Order: sequence, then structure tokens, then C-alpha cells
Amino acid sequence: MNKRNSDMMNGIGKAAAAWCCAAVWLVAGCTEEGATADGPGEPVAEEFRAVLPEAEESGEALVWEPGDTLGFWRDQYNVNLPFALTEDSIDDGGRRGLFYGTLYGAMSEGVSAWVYYPYDAGAAMSAQSVVTEFPGVQRCEPGRRPLVPLAGRYAGDPVWMEFVMRPLCAVVEAEVSLAAETETPVRLQSIVFHGNNGERVSGAMTVSFADEVPAVSFASDGGRTLTLDCGAGAVLAREPQRFRIVVPAGRYEQGYTLDFRTDRAECGSVAVVVGDGETVLEAGATYAVEASLETFRYSMPDAAFRNWLVELGYVTVTDDRAGTVEVTEAGRAVRALDCRSRKFTSLDGIECFAALEELDCSYNRLVRLDAGRNRALATLRCRANGLVRLDVAGCAELETLDCNGNALESLDVTGNARLATLDCNGNRLTELDVVRNDALETLYCYANRLVSLDASHMASPGSYLLYCGQQQEGGTLELVLRGDQRARWEETLAGAPANARVAVP
Repeated sequence: MNKRNSDMMNGIGKAAAAWCCAAVWLVAGCTEEGATADGPGEPVAEEFRAVLPEAEESGEALVWEPGDTLGFWRDQYNVNLPFALTEDSIDDGGRRGLFYGTLYGAMSEGVSAWVYYPYDAGAAMSAQSVVTEFPGVQRCEPGRRPLVPLAGRYAGDPVWMEFVMRPLCAVVEAEVSLAAETETPVRLQSIVFHGNNGERVSGAMTVSFADEVPAVSFASDGGRTLTLDCGAGAVLAREPQRFRIVVPAGRYEQGYTLDFRTDRAECGSVAVVVGDGETVLEAGATYAVEASLETFRYSMPDAAFRNWLVELGYVTVTDDRAGTVEVTEAGRAVRALDCRSRKFTSLDGIECFAALEELDCSYNRLVRLDAGRNRALATLRCRANGLVRLDVAGCAELETLDCNGNALESLDVTGNARLATLDCNGNRLTELDVVRNDALETLYCYANRLVSLDASHMASPGSYLLYCGQQQEGGTLELVLRGDQRARWEETLAGAPANARVAVP
């Protein structure tokens, strides 16, 4: 089950390996010519070479691709500058890349500097560390790269800067197959990784360079799960397919578990437990895990969520290490769950409550919520979690959705024909399609990043309320309304200053 494969992580480039990214550092004695005590000097064109590690004997090599961008940072001025790789600056089979950019003040001896990948304008840096966000959700679509750090010590002449890089993370490669023929296609929707001792594996990640070998750690409020999101789903067959999820290297005190979730009508997922005790994942190595999707079990990787349901009498635990449960008769009948403010990091397994009509999971620590298989759900409140993904596509009965105060960049409610109230304030939405939501009466969507909104299909003026101002980009929202809606809009505008910046054509 835990067959070690020493393959190096394949492909930093967008096409060669959609799942790879990096961080690199350098300790170089340098000073700046032309710089002042108050800040950088004059712009100076600069270049440096970053060298990826050679593949192990049975592994595949990392490669650079055009478009890869590193960040160059010098602690004196806290300047975070992009350096780009071009197609004609790659050699040695993709291992070596020449990165071009602009520094402020020429390089010489005496100044410490780092290079890191991928370039992140919001990274927090100090003299011995960099803090960046390791995403709790990774994508398995081509061209998408979750954050995977590499680190390399500077070697060579500061006049000709070269960085030899090394990985900090491991890769778990799941070989997934169907155990038997099925009449209808089975789609893998996601793979969820979690340490069996509750290890932090996502969120604010610190890469420390205080010691000889850089170390990775996570904040105390970091996530305990990693999800490989397959979007609409990858069609499975009896022949194994490989899916890779990037995980922090290090010790997992009680091993780890992979939960395989599909679009089958059966609730739950296949849970594969790896390791009998302490399990070490080495940086740069790939670990193969085989999964035959035949026996579906209810999987709830968040122990706090699982134990809460046990206390309520809704589930019984079948395997605590794997996080698998059976649903009781009371659980099968439950219609409402209120789990506000319980610090839950995952509600995986919620789909097993087929009769559920109301769910309030606000004020937790959820990054992802898949409610699409709760077909009877009419009310969902999930505000103030930090959600980056919310799936309600299968909730045909949904009437009320409150996802206020999260980090959603997209929200699909086009399939929720009965939706009457939508509160999506305070997210990062750049577009919102409510053209098909004819039952929509109340819409709160202010404090997003919307530039246009067609609300002309909302309910009649006698009942509709619309609050959509204060868009974060600072411009004026172009709003489309019917004539009768406009009159209603003008009636309520005086009492809704949040809408004052919205123009009605």
C-alpha cells in the first residue's frame, strides 16, 4: 500500500508539471553600489541562473519552462522583485534557467539576498524566513500549480549568480482504479490527504533558513487536510490512473490517510490508511498509494467534526485512524445541523446525511465545502470560514445561501432555481451570474470585485432587495435592472449607503 518510489517531482513548468512550484534562497556576501541608507539605488538589469536537481536513477527530472517567474529579495530594503524565465534561456534539458529582471543598485559583496519561486507579491519575509500560503486545495487540471517549495544554497561567484535548488516537499501519487465494471461512468471528484495525528499541512507556511537545511512549519491555526480537486471529475476505469498531491515533507506520527471521493450516489468515500506508526515522507520523493474503488465507506477526516457527531448519536466510528464511520438511524433522519464556532477544518462526510435540509457551519475554519450531494438542502449558512471553494451545484432545493465573509473567487448558483436569498458579501468575486435565478428576492453582494451585474431577472419590485456597492476595485458597478426595479432601487437607495457608488443605466 505504501510502495516507496524515489521519483523526483516531475516538471516545474506549466505543461510539464502542473502541480509544482518552489522557493529558493541564497546567502551571498554583497553590497549595493549606488544605494542609500534610505532605500535602493538606481535600476540595474541583472540575471542569474537557477539549477534544478538531477533526477534520481529511477526518477524523472524537474524542468523549467518559459513563463516561470522567481522573486528576488534583499532584506535591507524589503524589496520583492520578479525575475522571469524566457524560452531561449533554458538549457541542460530544462534543468538550468537564466532569469532576467531589475535590481536597485549593482550587486557586489556584503548583502544577503534570497530568490524564491513562484513570485508572490504578498509574501512576508525576514532575514531568516519567508512566510507564504500553502493552499489547502490543489488542482489536478493541466496548467495549475499548487505551491511546492524547493530550496537551494547559493554557490559561486556573486558576479555570476547561480543557485542549486532542492525540494522541501514530497509527492503522494495515487494509482486509482475501479474494482469492477459499472454501467455508468464513475468520476473521481477529489482526493483528501490528512495526517492521522492531526498534523498541520496547509495555510500560513514558514520556510526557515536559520539552520544549514531549510525547514518548513505551519501556523497553529493551519489546516489539517489537503485536497486535490478534480473539478467536474476524472472518469475512472479498471486501468489505474495516477493523481499527484503535493504534501509537506516530514514525520507523520501515526501515518496518513487518503480519502477518494467520487460522484457515485452512495455516500462516503474509499479511505486508504498508509503507515502503522511514524511515517516519514522525504523531500523530493514520490510515494505510490494504490486504491481500488470498490467498497465505499463514510469518511470524516476531521476528528473534531467526527467526535461531535458521535456525541450527538448520529454516527459510530468504524476506524478512528482512517476516520471512517457508520451513520445511525438518528443520523439518517436528521434534518438540521448547527455546528457554528467549533473550529472544524473539514465537513467531509456531510453528504451522508441525505435528509439534511438545514446546515449552519458558520465561523469555523473550512477551506472547502462540498454540499452538492445534499440534495434536500434548503438552507445553507457558512459565513466567516475562509472558504476558497463552495459547491452547491446539486442542491436543487436550496432557497437560502449565506456565504458572507469568505475568500471565494467564484460562485456557481446557476443550477439553484429556487434560490430566494443570497448573501455573498465580503468575498473576492469578479463575476456573479444570477440571470437564471428568477426566484431570487434578496441579494447581498457588496464588498466583492464585481464590475457588472445583471439583476434584471430578480423577483418583482414588491419583494426584491439589492445591496451591491463598495466593490473593492474602487470603480463603479454597472448594474442592469428592469424599469420597475429601478423605481424600487431609488426608494431604498437613501437608506442603503452601501449602494451609493452603484450606477443604474
